[in-house]
Amino acid sequence: MSELEIYDTDGNVEFPAARTGDRRPEIAAFTDDDISFGVRTDDGGTVYYLRFRARGTASSRSDPYYARYPTDDAASTSRIGPFRDVADAVTQREEHGWGREIEDPTDDLLKGRGLNSVDVSDEEISVLERLLETDRRFSIEVPTPRVAIEIVAHVGQATDGSAAYSRKAEPVSGWDLIVRTGPTSGVKPGEEIREDWEHEREKMQMERIEDELESVRNAVDSLGTEHGLTTEQIRKLVYDRSPELRPPERAERTATRSTPQRRGERDGPTDIRRVYLILVAVVGLFILFSAAVLLWGLPA
Repeated sequence: MSELEIYDTDGNVEFPAARTGDRRPEIAAFTDDDISFGVRTDDGGTVYYLRFRARGTASSRSDPYYARYPTDDAASTSRIGPFRDVADAVTQREEHGWGREIEDPTDDLLKGRGLNSVDVSDEEISVLERLLETDRRFSIEVPTPRVAIEIVAHVGQATDGSAAYSRKAEPVSGWDLIVRTGPTSGVKPGEEIREDWEHEREKMQMERIEDELESVRNAVDSLGTEHGLTTEQIRKLVYDRSPELRPPERAERTATRSTPQRRGERDGPTDIRRVYLILVAVVGLFILFSAAVLLWGLPA
């Protein structure tokens, strides 16, 4: 169940009229922190906030207001989540007797490219979710307001945290996540969270590598138990199909040993790309070999 509430920037209720005199001090804080939109989730449900402008007459100056939209239904087919529902509810108030001419609150917020057309990866969204689970409070920069509203909406739909978009450069309190726009192509973590962000990203990479390695181990086991191949036969098939994975010849190894190495250097590839190459080669080999067995039987 959703019921729109409208407040002035001092936190005084404007709509519904029956609640005139009520006040929410946190709304006044939104004005000080230059909050354009936000979401908070607690045991009572999810509340969306959206700043918009309205005027009494067509010739009068427009003033800022805040819409407060409590809802227990976070599901939405829109990428900006219930913020679109909030905007629609706000623009309908003029037709239902509030007596203000309302400017579409999403005109400015939806400018620029969205998540589906900028360099924001699923990995970055996952890192964001994980850090919010740790109860840390931090900020990020994204390239456009459209990306900001999609990320804030995602926080409301996928986590129990709170998030808001602020144009204020100084630190903003009271929210788990503050989103700002800046000169970046993806998600840029704030200085206060940068080290933890990178640590979490590397941790997720290693988890994916471990998952891939487990699939390789299972593939090798299957080649041995189901198809009767020895370890040496499997190794030979891998090297035949992926020569770049073959160890260096003895002469090359001898030459390498005769060349002094700096402390910390090791023979062979160490970067993550090479690990992925090995995983892809072994899994691909397993698929090719299985197909060959079905067509021609086991090799002599």
